[in-house]
Amino acid sequence: MDIKKWKVKTKDGNIYGPADTETIKGWIKENRISIEDDVSPADMEEWKKPAEINEFATASAIPATEVKTDFSLPPAQARTLTTQVVNDGWETLKANLWPIVGTSALYLIISILISSLPLIGVIAAHLIAGPLVVGWSWYCLCKIRKQEISPVALFDGFKIFLPALGAYLLITILTGLGYIALIVPGIILVSAYSLAYFFMVDKNMGPWQAMKASFDITKGYRWRVLAVMALCNLINILGLLCLGVGIFVTAPLTILALAALYQRLSAGNIHEYQKQTNVKEILLGVILPVVVIIGMLVIMMPALSKARDVAGQAVSASNMKQIGIALQMHANDYDDEFPPTLQHLYPQYINTSSVFWCPTDKDSSPTDINNNEVDGRNSARISYQYNSGHSISESPSIPLVWDNGCGGSLDNHKKGGNVLYLDGHVEWVPCEEWENPTHGETSYPGKP
Repeated sequence: MDIKKWKVKTKDGNIYGPADTETIKGWIKENRISIEDDVSPADMEEWKKPAEINEFATASAIPATEVKTDFSLPPAQARTLTTQVVNDGWETLKANLWPIVGTSALYLIISILISSLPLIGVIAAHLIAGPLVVGWSWYCLCKIRKQEISPVALFDGFKIFLPALGAYLLITILTGLGYIALIVPGIILVSAYSLAYFFMVDKNMGPWQAMKASFDITKGYRWRVLAVMALCNLINILGLLCLGVGIFVTAPLTILALAALYQRLSAGNIHEYQKQTNVKEILLGVILPVVVIIGMLVIMMPALSKARDVAGQAVSASNMKQIGIALQMHANDYDDEFPPTLQHLYPQYINTSSVFWCPTDKDSSPTDINNNEVDGRNSARISYQYNSGHSISESPSIPLVWDNGCGGSLDNHKKGGNVLYLDGHVEWVPCEEWENPTHGETSYPGKP
């Protein structure tokens, strides 16, 4: 197996590498190395044309008249740079719709499957994230350049697994620290490092070198990067509104647009009008993300409220199970009789006052248990109703403890309540199965 390393010097004096023999051959076949470029072993300075080196003589059969492919996009138009690169990405997406959508779906499926693995899912997802992003970036860049490329290129990042992982971890950590530091630095770093993965695959750079190259090339254009991301996210939201399936079409747009931005910046293919930041781009980069965030919060509020209630139901059911055990212990100590009130369980059988409190109760958590009434408001009251006067020998289906109310002003939950039965099991009872569901302490889980 050939492990010899080479470096490449372009006609403008830039040096890339080291890269192995097969990688150099691939660059030659893709015309990324021209007859005007030189190749040398990585550990010395012996610069020669590719055709003069035995390892590349066949692969570099380049006619003397052939020049290096520039991968040029159409000339930039007198429009904002944001709309220019998003349009470049959109045109590429439309021209290669199903291959790009299919590769994007493959990327998404792999990420979801790996993250869902038991025990190691989260760690594995982070380990493969960098290589997958590198491969996805390379695929999208080739599509922008109108090069033939297979979806298998999605896995090319695994050929440089450690550098790809290193770049992913560095960017994630630095931007995360930036967000912690008042958010704004994080946003700046996201835009500054947005093109790093393209440098890694296109220029064979290491993680830190690629991040620095991205940082340098985006100077003066970071508002545009944010505006590109904001505009693409807006299009993605429209994709979600199309019954959810539209996102599979719009999701690749962000990477395609960034690939187009990388291509134009690296090639200098920018209209004179686009070199100055446009006010519309600043507004797009600042206001639109705020609007999107607010919109997402509005959409998520019902789900968050539901999640909070579900969590409250779970904690309330756990509390009741503990109360049920304490009731059984009391009955064992007092001739099978349950206590006259729940506060008799405190602190001998239950020494934590929060067990008597439902997290969704409108009152704060009690600091002490001295009041079993629910039609008053104080921090010491119990959140649950208690059916006193029973013994352990009675019917196991008798409700002993339940959530206060079911739809009333003092209710714990909106659509029902947890019920502890005499046999010790806890069950969720929907609102329609309660008697007097809206009457606070007179609510009862089923017919008495």
